[in-house]
Amino acid sequence: MNRKNVMWMLSATLGATAFVSCGSPSAQPSAQETGVISSTRNDTSAPLSSFQGQTSAGSSVRATSNLSPSVKGRGSSQAGRIGVQALPSPNLPQQAPAATRSFDGMTNEDNRKTIGGRVLPPDTVGDVGYNYYVQAVNEVVGVFDKTSGARVMGPVSLDSFWSGFGPECRQGSGDPIVLFDHLANRFLITQMRFPILDGNAPEDPAGNGDEIGPGEDNEGGDSSRPPISRDAGEGAAVKAGDEAYECVAVSATADPRGAYYRYAFKIADDQENDYPKLGVWPDGYYMTFNMFGEEGYEGIKVAAAERSRMLSGQPARLVLQDIPADNGDGSFNFSAVPTDLDGDSPPPGTANTIVMLADRDFHGFSTDSLRLWDFKVNWANPRASKLQNPRSVAVAPLDGNLCDFERQCIPQAQTSNKLDPSVGRIMLEAQYRKFQGHGSLVLNHTVDATGNNLAGVRWYELRAPGSSTNWSVYQQGTFVDAGLHTWMASIGMNKLGEIGMGYSTSSTSTLPAIAYTFRNATDPLGRLDTGRTLITSTKPQYIGLQGDYAATASRWGDYSALSVDPSDDCTFWYTNEYYGDDSPVTNLGAAGTYNIGWKTRIGSFRSPNCH
Repeated sequence: MNRKNVMWMLSATLGATAFVSCGSPSAQPSAQETGVISSTRNDTSAPLSSFQGQTSAGSSVRATSNLSPSVKGRGSSQAGRIGVQALPSPNLPQQAPAATRSFDGMTNEDNRKTIGGRVLPPDTVGDVGYNYYVQAVNEVVGVFDKTSGARVMGPVSLDSFWSGFGPECRQGSGDPIVLFDHLANRFLITQMRFPILDGNAPEDPAGNGDEIGPGEDNEGGDSSRPPISRDAGEGAAVKAGDEAYECVAVSATADPRGAYYRYAFKIADDQENDYPKLGVWPDGYYMTFNMFGEEGYEGIKVAAAERSRMLSGQPARLVLQDIPADNGDGSFNFSAVPTDLDGDSPPPGTANTIVMLADRDFHGFSTDSLRLWDFKVNWANPRASKLQNPRSVAVAPLDGNLCDFERQCIPQAQTSNKLDPSVGRIMLEAQYRKFQGHGSLVLNHTVDATGNNLAGVRWYELRAPGSSTNWSVYQQGTFVDAGLHTWMASIGMNKLGEIGMGYSTSSTSTLPAIAYTFRNATDPLGRLDTGRTLITSTKPQYIGLQGDYAATASRWGDYSALSVDPSDDCTFWYTNEYYGDDSPVTNLGAAGTYNIGWKTRIGSFRSPNCH
């Protein structure tokens, strides 16, 4: 979720974990209450390339909270559910197409050289334009020539990029997002900013600027309802008067190395806007956030920014709606995503569909489903905008409980440290595409594929007739690559209706790898090709520290990103993290060793059928 957890501050492991219940329904704004604000500040930056080489002063003493779900005592019916686990489906015998590009992206060494320390997790994200691939991680951004794979700009510190703008976006809190607006030939780079930025974790005695947080503790909690855990630096908590911002930059031209129109949008007072997700839509840039306050988790905030004005650098408005945390029946709403457009635009006025996983194990719903809302924004009269038509779309039964919701779940070779499966949420992104006669929406999340704690990816294609939002499941499947734990996926669809999906794999005998799969539009429903590996780690991620520096390196991700090349509307591009031979292991003598020297990979693939 959120970043950064600076200077490697194990974003999942910073400080003690406290468990708090969801806020009561009465404490939440009505889902029909519409807020409208103007951008707090906006300007035009210097060229992004001009920030290269600048360092971020003070980075090594910053800390952020990590706000994430941990469901305990739900009483998962894991064993009883095995009989109704209709999936996984066997993979198709053919293998996914060979990669057409594969090159390294940003690394944690880029962080060390730029901000003076390393961070965990990377929050790897990127998108492809007509000439360039732009990638961001916690805390840096880079630009790559998509033909040669050469890095043509970067690393640029995200904090340096926002320097001179104003206090609202100084020292961002991570969770970067990169999107390409193919309708306008522009790039978006965003990060959240909330005020928990005190240096709370001790720096490692090796003097690397890496901040080492104490071990995570996922025990405890009120068993009568799903608690939300706060993994934060000691003393890091929301306070009255705190302000949460989303910092959004839109490239002024098609060249991502040039100037950007920068915006600060105030998302809330007295809250934090964790785990932002964004989508490009013809009438706006749509966003979702998990909101945390003094009493803990307080629900989902949905927003739409005024795209038409942002494309020309003018002050812009933001329309906001709230989805309460608590449904009043023992279930709760957590971690929705907006729809992101690929291909042709739907008709003007088409609502953006907001999607949330609503399963029995994690969210406490009575059945496994996807929960949907239509967010219809009216820029002529913004207060008339509505988040409406809440409904559920039934899906095949699933087991949402991996490792009893512990983050330390997925094994790796060569270490006892286990990785976070990131359950309970739709992964980046929910991709929409309009075809003649119907619209398609593809999305995915992590499940227990077998009932025996084997991570798999549940994926869906929803369809709606015409340009409506009357969604139903067209196909679904649970994908496991060669019996390995399969998770941290991102999915998309090209102009032929072919599906590409990238993901991570790992096991007790294999190191984490980046892989991908594919589906021809004519393949049997619910089935994907046998996966193909893009690159395999040569070292594990681990922290083997003792005493005051004991910690676990469970955080992996928190997301990866797959996108479709706008040049041909065929080729899939994917980025994720891995560990290489040159990932540095830090030896602290009697205190132990750790390796958080992650690298990232960027690759592409396409079928021969798409031209």
